[in-house]
Amino acid sequence: MRNKNIASLLREKHKERYLASIFIDKKYRHFIQSLFLFDAEISAISHMVKEAQLGEIRLSYWREILEGKRMEESKKNPIAKAILLVLRKYNLPPDALIGLLQARRFDLYSDKMANMNNFEIYANKTVSTIYRLGIIIMNEGKELANNRVAEYLGIAEALIGHVRAFAYNRNRGRLFLPQNIFIAAGVDVEQIFTTKNLTQIETALKEIINLASDYSQKAKMEIAKLPANIRSLFILLAILDRQISIIKMAHPNSHSNSIARANNMKDWQKLWLMSKWMLKNSM
Repeated sequence: MRNKNIASLLREKHKERYLASIFIDKKYRHFIQSLFLFDAEISAISHMVKEAQLGEIRLSYWREILEGKRMEESKKNPIAKAILLVLRKYNLPPDALIGLLQARRFDLYSDKMANMNNFEIYANKTVSTIYRLGIIIMNEGKELANNRVAEYLGIAEALIGHVRAFAYNRNRGRLFLPQNIFIAAGVDVEQIFTTKNLTQIETALKEIINLASDYSQKAKMEIAKLPANIRSLFILLAILDRQISIIKMAHPNSHSNSIARANNMKDWQKLWLMSKWMLKNSM
């Protein structure tokens, strides 16, 4: 029942991660789902609050949970209970998740992402952190030396995620993608929020998709070096690659339509892509 509850919550909060977790070995699945669920809960905070201060309070609550300052409350919160169990069982460093919380403060404010370097730091502290901890879980509590798959895939996933959410965030007056890429394409940053169809915006998005594709290719090379039993952790790469392909195939000035197609992939399509990926990468 405990495992089913966590799986159900993950399915509700992050469907793609839930579908990906189906391919994880049963021995580790509940713990990876707990990790994914914690990440989904934290990333949703900025969408749930209307004022930054309310988001800060929520992040502080989770920090105190991780620091063991709210033990009684954590027993009543299934997500808190699950993530603390994972930390204890695999002796995971809570500082990594506390760093994730700190990075997520950026989501609460109207600051813009200045450049690609800042974006990489942000992605490394958020998405990549979850993958690094997942590796430790599936490698029986040990870190994996000399492999950068978590870093590369985390950046690719964050780039694609924010390209897919570009219109949504633009309507909120937010820019999570690197501002300098838009400026280099000839975009006055304020035009991003006032102009719907600007060729220069399309040019910037195309450059960002190319960057995501580069990081995806780097991640593939690192995955090939991994023990076969750990590779399933990175199965979302199958979906990311298809989303990249869909957006890259867009006709000039039609990226918004291709992004919509990437966002509207059916669950059966995602499962089919991941099944094919698993067959190819399980040996």
